[in-house]
Amino acid sequence: MLKDFKGLKWWSWALMGFGVLVLIGIIGGGGNDAKDQASTPTESVLIADTRKQPAEPVVEPPKPTAAEIAAKKALAAKNERARIERARLANAKAVRELAAKKERARKQHALDKQDFIAGAKTIPYAELQKDSGSYAGKEIKLYGKVFQIQQDGANGGFMLLSVTDMGYDIWSDNVWVNYVGRTKAVADDLVTVYGLVLGSKDYDTQIGGSTTVPEVLSAYIEGP
Repeated sequence: MLKDFKGLKWWSWALMGFGVLVLIGIIGGGGNDAKDQASTPTESVLIADTRKQPAEPVVEPPKPTAAEIAAKKALAAKNERARIERARLANAKAVRELAAKKERARKQHALDKQDFIAGAKTIPYAELQKDSGSYAGKEIKLYGKVFQIQQDGANGGFMLLSVTDMGYDIWSDNVWVNYVGRTKAVADDLVTVYGLVLGSKDYDTQIGGSTTVPEVLSAYIEGP
């Protein structure tokens, strides 16, 4: 066999060497392909791991039992009853406080009225007519017969009060009295007026002409 190789030319050896190299390359390439194929599953796993994971399933809360629902309703009803009771007590307290305030005001008004009436003085008509300006602001008490009265609803009005009793149901010496609110008095009634002197008042008479009389602002009217 060696003799056969010795008889080969140089170029035969070159072809044989090239063939061996090609064979080695093929074998080596096949090994790399096998290696690549072996690594493919690992790469697939890595790729799969980098993908977006699916969302966690939503866990629904457990539904309340009938007993729990009943207990919740009972608690709500209890709280509502408590709220209503607190409101009732607060309203009752407000009503009591308002009633007490009104009573204090009434008592204070009564005291103020008593004090005012106690401080009011009778001033002779001649003195009042002569210099009513000097008595301005003074508390005064008048008793007489309503000669004329005019009222504007609840807004009050005025009256001419005759304060001098001439006898035989004849009265003279008029005073102009302003008042606030309502009065039951009508013409020819006898009344007592407690008020403040304002000064003098000019007015036109029914028979023509004008006259000047003392003017008073009433605080309280008593009678008829």
